[in-house]
Amino acid sequence: MSDALSVILNNQIAGTIIRSSNSTIRFEYEEDYRNQSNSTPLSVAMPTSIKTHPHSVISPWLWGLLPENQIVLDRWARKFQVSSSSPFELLKTPIGEDCPGAVRFVSPDRVKSIVNAPSELLPLSDEEVGKRLRDLLKDSATWLGESYTGRFSLAGAQAKTALVRTENGWALPVGSMATTHILKPGISDYHDHEINEYLCLNAARLLGLRTAKTSLECISGVASVVSDRYDRYVEDGIVKRIHQEDLCQALGIIPAKKYQNEGGPSPLDIVKLLRRALAPTAAEVAILNFVDALIWNWFIGGTDAHAKNYSILILGQEVRFAPLYDVASALPYDDHEKKLRFAMKLGGSYGVWIDRNPWPSVAKELDLGNDLIVSRAQEIGDRITNSFEEVSRRSEVADLASTLPSRLLEKINERSKRCMTILK
Repeated sequence: MSDALSVILNNQIAGTIIRSSNSTIRFEYEEDYRNQSNSTPLSVAMPTSIKTHPHSVISPWLWGLLPENQIVLDRWARKFQVSSSSPFELLKTPIGEDCPGAVRFVSPDRVKSIVNAPSELLPLSDEEVGKRLRDLLKDSATWLGESYTGRFSLAGAQAKTALVRTENGWALPVGSMATTHILKPGISDYHDHEINEYLCLNAARLLGLRTAKTSLECISGVASVVSDRYDRYVEDGIVKRIHQEDLCQALGIIPAKKYQNEGGPSPLDIVKLLRRALAPTAAEVAILNFVDALIWNWFIGGTDAHAKNYSILILGQEVRFAPLYDVASALPYDDHEKKLRFAMKLGGSYGVWIDRNPWPSVAKELDLGNDLIVSRAQEIGDRITNSFEEVSRRSEVADLASTLPSRLLEKINERSKRCMTILK
């Protein structure tokens, strides 16, 4: 097997990942790509102004493109006869040909065939899509499906699949076609989690938070959250890719350390990154969006808001904060709120239980105005119950006849009252 892997960004050869005899890897930009006036960097941690980036930077970045489920990686490795402990080898398989953002990975001898490949679709019936989703519910490690013929890699811990939505339904991409939607059927250990995520994202959206566009759909009897990929857009009928990376990747941190208490980023680390990587005006907007997310997760008991659940979009030298995604509440699943912990510290504590106002400390730590944060928290708190009530009444939720919306609403209503009391 060759020890080089070509990196394609926006359908251009951006560089090469080279593996040494000792299994370390490095990434080198192509000179022609570096010399373009507005070339998109692979990462804000790997600027085009520097030609070569070492193992310590590129390795965690590659891991960030892959699922965090080791069983999934082991199965992929067996299927393609590669090592599950090497992101280089995993991404050299067809899986690397449709990744988060605008990046694709191919062996050097296949670059021309991939770049020039026609975009084709393999239509799927609702029954075929439903079977894929049921397989994920039965076995969360079956991300590729039993009859995998396409290619995609999706990061994260939750089981999901990626497809193309057309005017006639769903399809698998073939050739250079990019997927357009991510489908998640829920989590077996958390009842109706797909409804939870839909409610939390859409209630936030009603209050003006920037979230990924999501719908709640029942496909062949399987309820799933369906997310429009914010790293895709359609131009002249062709699906185009927008480059992105999560904030662990942007900070050079492996997925295993995504939680702050395990060595992952803190709110301050993220704000410093945004101030460093974004233009001043864009950074100001991004930081306010991030603070909105911190406040929202405080109100809803969102315990999984780690740095991999925040991303940035990169187009040339322009960097923007991505819409929120993967937002859900832990409150419906645990009656012991005092035991729950946030993914990041708020005001010096991970505890979800409300025993003090964390926002003055957060404002000081992030060098933001306390009045600004508290007023935004009060604004969200004033409207949060109504926003959940409104989304819960939507037909796509009501038609599922789940008990989760009423339980979640009860928990949110009770918690938001305590939050508002402590804000005064």
